[in-house]
Amino acid sequence: MKNVKVIIWGLGAMGGGIADMLLKKKGVDIVGVAGRGAKIGKSMYDYIKTPRGNRPDVRISAPEDVIKPGAADIVMLCTDSFTKEAFPRMKFILEKGINVGRGGEHRDPNGGKVKTEVHSGAGHQLHHIRRGDGLSQGEESRAG
Repeated sequence: MKNVKVIIWGLGAMGGGIADMLLKKKGVDIVGVAGRGAKIGKSMYDYIKTPRGNRPDVRISAPEDVIKPGAADIVMLCTDSFTKEAFPRMKFILEKGINVGRGGEHRDPNGGKVKTEVHSGAGHQLHHIRRGDGLSQGEESRAG
């Protein structure tokens, strides 16, 4: 089975935590990071807890430079907590033919717990990424 190729869009607290988690998984490759401003051109490893070690470097690029058809199986979108604000970015990703996983905080109004949200049939890829960590698709988790 080939590895799942992941792009992370947004390398703040949530995106960095997801990157750290994914780097511990077998069968997952972070193939790109989309960002903005002063982070462009810098290494993803400058912004996360996991040391680079012998892994290939992943440089942060503008979204339009890294999110292209065939570039990844899924983009983990970690830019906005609310779908209304994230929608234009979700649309951009989906128009490239790539699945979207939301990495923002999604609070359950009944319990205040953080939930993972997946869009566009990305559940198979997300389940594959999370397989082996004791969680199944749809369970509550905190990335990072």
